[in-house]
Amino acid sequence: MKKRTVYLTGVFLLLGLFIFTACDSFYTNSWGKSREYDPGNIKLTVENLPSWKKAARYNPPLAQTLTAVINETVRNMPDGPGKAIFQEAGVELAIKSAGLGTAILSNMNKFNLDNPDDIVALFGSIRGDFYISGGSAAASNLAEIVKPKGGFDKDDGDTPTFSSSYANIAKPADVGQAVIVLTLAVLEQTGESTAILDDPNFDIDAFSIGLKMDGNVIKVDSPPDPTPEALALAAYLNLINNGDPKFDSNPVTSGIKDLFSL
Repeated sequence: MKKRTVYLTGVFLLLGLFIFTACDSFYTNSWGKSREYDPGNIKLTVENLPSWKKAARYNPPLAQTLTAVINETVRNMPDGPGKAIFQEAGVELAIKSAGLGTAILSNMNKFNLDNPDDIVALFGSIRGDFYISGGSAAASNLAEIVKPKGGFDKDDGDTPTFSSSYANIAKPADVGQAVIVLTLAVLEQTGESTAILDDPNFDIDAFSIGLKMDGNVIKVDSPPDPTPEALALAAYLNLINNGDPKFDSNPVTSGIKDLFSL
């Protein structure tokens, strides 16, 4: 009886290992201290995106891998509704990949977002998390994912905007977080502190990144050529300021609009 029990235990262990490896093909074959996800083994579709997003909710390494997969997926896709769904998911995952979503949401509760001074304080409170968690990589991925098929134009006088398909489905909550991440990335690129945001008349010109205010629209004013992060930031600010009431009714995007003097 004892031998039979040992035998059956061994069979179940082998069966469990077989099932585990069969369902686990999106990992690499490395068995080091921590296992890594292999982008080449993950196939994303419009239908399975929600499931993958749910799986990455509290898993920054998986979110990082999914962000890379989406970045590659949208690179050669024509602008349209299908691409926009991937872009929307990519923005959310890029922010989660560095754990910044949790930091942003937890800090939002500390401030009155109707007050521009509190918006500045929000940026300052998150900046440490941005550096520690690799926020610059998240910002770079985000900027690439939302870029239109032809790219953000860089010629003088061009207005950075998104494709209409992505602009129509972009959620205010995601847009607000994207602006925070991209603004912190631009601050890192320019070596500025969040103190630059404290000026009551602050606008995009203060960054000196090849962008300018033209009325209430942000346009390219190079040199210097704006970075991809700066162009994506400009496109988001133009989106917030396009008159869509959903951005005015959201406390974060409306606060950002006031902060950037739009």
